[in-house]
Amino acid sequence: MKDKGGRHMNETGPVTAIHFVRTFPWLRLGRAIGCALSPTQLVLAVAGVLVMTLLQDLLIARVIFETNTLDGIWYEVTSALETETATAEPAHFSPPLGHVAGAFQEGLSPHPGRWKLAIIAVSAFTLWTILGVAIARSTAVQFCRDTGPSFRSCLQWSLSRIVNSLTAIVTPLCGTLVLGIAILVITLPGILPGLGTMWLHLAAPVLTLLAFVGGAILAMLPFLWPLMVAAVAVDGSDSFDAFSRSFSLVTSRFWSAVGLIGLGVLTTRVLSWLLNHVDSSVAVMVNQFALIVLGAKGDWMLMSAISWWLDIFKQGILASYFWSVATIIYLLLRHMVDGTPLDNLAGYDDDMRFHEPFPVVGIAGATNTANEQP
Repeated sequence: MKDKGGRHMNETGPVTAIHFVRTFPWLRLGRAIGCALSPTQLVLAVAGVLVMTLLQDLLIARVIFETNTLDGIWYEVTSALETETATAEPAHFSPPLGHVAGAFQEGLSPHPGRWKLAIIAVSAFTLWTILGVAIARSTAVQFCRDTGPSFRSCLQWSLSRIVNSLTAIVTPLCGTLVLGIAILVITLPGILPGLGTMWLHLAAPVLTLLAFVGGAILAMLPFLWPLMVAAVAVDGSDSFDAFSRSFSLVTSRFWSAVGLIGLGVLTTRVLSWLLNHVDSSVAVMVNQFALIVLGAKGDWMLMSAISWWLDIFKQGILASYFWSVATIIYLLLRHMVDGTPLDNLAGYDDDMRFHEPFPVVGIAGATNTANEQP
């Protein structure tokens, strides 16, 4: 609708500005970069990557020493270690999911040392869940309150909720186990001679439905796990509430969740590509400097150490960005589904939202006016 002057009008008045952030909430994901590069998040993420790298090098190297027939040849072991480490972290996963999912994937393969890979998977899940709650809490404080998060308070928040964060994933796993047992019980009459085939044909739709639900839950776990961690960090949820909240947010606004998660994956890939180019540029500069100053031998020693640390910091930035994006996605989905204000954060009772100042009227206003007169 237009007024007499040709200006566009709405029900409350003329349209003077467009709030792009309110119109397009996904633009708020851009704040994940600043949150990921915050010292608190970055230190926690780099520490997690460093611990996991050392643990992988220790356990995987022992696996290779036990299974390699040429134990005395170091370059054979080194080559195998590099290959095993590369396969333990899928390139399409960021470091937290890469450490957990990659180790589980390798542990399921018929490998003589798969029990050690299982230790890596469980350790990765435990470590990244604890650090993930701390990083997500720090991101939530920075995103919701616009204040610098405290390293100590975020870590204390995570440590005080270890049980809730670690057992949140037990709920969907137990649900999948119950569905598996139900499928097994339903298929048992199929062993009866004569009537077994007819029973399986009649029970096929129910079995298909149960298998589909169980498979859907397992397929959603890589996406629900970060949201469950964010629920513990943002709302202080217990284990069941963290799963129910995350599952409800994803299923209630499925396409919005798919779009936000897809955008998060895309930005993660772009950030990874940029970090790889920065890593290569820094390596070239340091290589030239070391070659001139230290010579060939010193150049090789320095470059191997610098390349190792550059990779640690690169993975640390990606891990910090992963948890920052997951936290902001959780906040956006919570706002879309429940209408919860974005600045609503557990542990803070004060209202930080901007309010227009109201004039003081009535008896209080008259009293203030009388006091101000000389």
